Amino acid sequence: MVLQIPNQELLAPYLQVPIAAPLLDINFGFARARVLDTAIELKLFTHIAGGAHTCSALATVAGCNVQALQILLDALVGLELLQRKREAYSLSALAAVYLVEGQPGYIGSHLSAVMEQWDTWGNLTEVMRTGKKQLRRDWGSPEGREQDPGMFTHLFPLVFPAAWQAASQLDTELQGRVLDVSAGSGAWSIATALRHPQVEIIARDEPGLLPDLHEQVTRFGLQERILLQPTQLELRSLPSESFSLVIVGHVCRFKGARKSQALLRECYRLLQPDGKLLLADVMPNDERTGPAAALMIGLSLFLNSQEGGVFTTTQFHTWLRATGFEQIKELRIGPLPLLLASR
Repeated sequence: MVLQIPNQELLAPYLQVPIAAPLLDINFGFARARVLDTAIELKLFTHIAGGAHTCSALATVAGCNVQALQILLDALVGLELLQRKREAYSLSALAAVYLVEGQPGYIGSHLSAVMEQWDTWGNLTEVMRTGKKQLRRDWGSPEGREQDPGMFTHLFPLVFPAAWQAASQLDTELQGRVLDVSAGSGAWSIATALRHPQVEIIARDEPGLLPDLHEQVTRFGLQERILLQPTQLELRSLPSESFSLVIVGHVCRFKGARKSQALLRECYRLLQPDGKLLLADVMPNDERTGPAAALMIGLSLFLNSQEGGVFTTTQFHTWLRATGFEQIKELRIGPLPLLLASR
């Protein structure tokens, strides 16, 4: 029997095309996110770290149905967050560092805060059609920031490595006072204080976020050198030319273009002659073709704030020069772009 090969034009749309796996991966991403969120909510990683290694033991301490939990645990093995040997489950290295409550690297509360956007993203199609957003809270407002500590103060393990490297690139003779305009987790203030023991730092944020910030500062024994200041005391009340360094760490994308430019002007006023501004943020390339994470964060800010957005390094350069900064140095720590501008 002779095999009859169909016309090549008929086969080409199925055989001579890219594989669809990346689309399927994007499409099913919601399920992986929900699996992780449920595991965090049930404290499975913390329970395993505490000695509950079998499905039955975990079902008891987490209050779950054994049969249902077994399927979830196997999914977590597939996601490489757990390992399984016979009936015993153990943590992957990643889960052990970031997903066990009480560990220094725990970021579960931040991941859960991200998942609180679930319903917001569910309205994406309607927002695209109407242009009207239904904000659960405005991340760019003081109230919105204060109501969402998981998004702002529980990021220390994620931010500190970059802050540590950035602080090492500052002038070794840095002295005087440093201002961290929106300190969040405290990573930038703490890294700068540890790298430059001769400076005193004022770390500002919303009053409701200061207790978490105080806890981190105290943990590093820096409460005598990092002074916490609520944002009700406006920047314009601080004396001009009183800081050798001003840190603007992951602030501008929440504020938006208009408020960010006003903030940069105020930072310029507060800096001493030859003082420096350290600006860190998520920045897409000038063509806005990547990185993908920056562009997705831009869409997230559109959905979760009134004016927030992501801005390119060229935009920041333009704003800084318009403010009066003349020397602007671009640093790169891993994927994170940093700008160091001199007054």
